[in-house]
Amino acid sequence: MFGNAKKIDELNLQIKKLQEENIVLKEENKWLNQTQKEHELMLNLLTYNYIIIGVERNKNEELVFVCKHQQSGGTFHLYLIGVGYSVPYPRLLSVDRSFPDRTIHIQDFLAEKKSVGHGNILLKYYEAIAKSEGFSKITGNLTADDMESTPYLVDFYKKNGFQVELYENDRSGGSIKKELILKDKGFM
Repeated sequence: MFGNAKKIDELNLQIKKLQEENIVLKEENKWLNQTQKEHELMLNLLTYNYIIIGVERNKNEELVFVCKHQQSGGTFHLYLIGVGYSVPYPRLLSVDRSFPDRTIHIQDFLAEKKSVGHGNILLKYYEAIAKSEGFSKITGNLTADDMESTPYLVDFYKKNGFQVELYENDRSGGSIKKELILKDKGFM
């Protein structure tokens, strides 16, 4: 009898070890599947002429590729694309308004998921590219729709060093501006 109890204890110990190993293998498999999806996404982006200029993790720890799509006339668009993301991707679209003062203008800025850091990631890369390409100023407009759909937008821009001027009459829109300090051309 005593021998059987000892064998049962040994079997139970082996079962516990196997269950723990199974948990580890499941996690490794999950990681491998995610890595494969990210690799496939990266290949797909390159197929469509996106230039991957960075890889970041948002506040949800999701891996996102920061992609630049060069446009005619020296302007560019930035996109954040991750596994499972769908159109419209978080994006920042620009227009080169280089008049004499080398200004670049934010034409459209979309980061629908709030509080995951997409806006900060896009703006960080946008500013770095603008500086590296010799732009001295970033400008943009705030529309009534912007103000209504994203009431935190003014604070977001101020937090990122922009001057925000709202229309005096009804605060239904306004403009943003940031002077860039150009140091060198060594970012990208």
